[in-house]
Amino acid sequence: MLFSHQWLRNEPEDVVLALQPTCCCIRFQAGETLFREGNKMRYCPLVEQGELQVFRHTYQWDDKVFGRFVRGEWVALAAAFMEKR
Repeated sequence: MLFSHQWLRNEPEDVVLALQPTCCCIRFQAGETLFREGNKMRYCPLVEQGELQVFRHTYQWDDKVFGRFVRGEWVALAAAFMEKR
């Protein structure tokens, strides 16, 4: 998966291989919550199959989906660089 990703496919093999020790495969069930707002970011998933939805609660406590991630997309990468409020 790493070697085929658009960000890494042109990188030297040793660069991509250096990432592998920090990678792991995590499986989730449909409807399972991966992160909650305010949690420390412990990993940055790369979707291998399926789809992930990102949602937040509105002021009325409704769930509002504001993002979908599919195969080949990094999840929450932008959040890692957001300023804390």
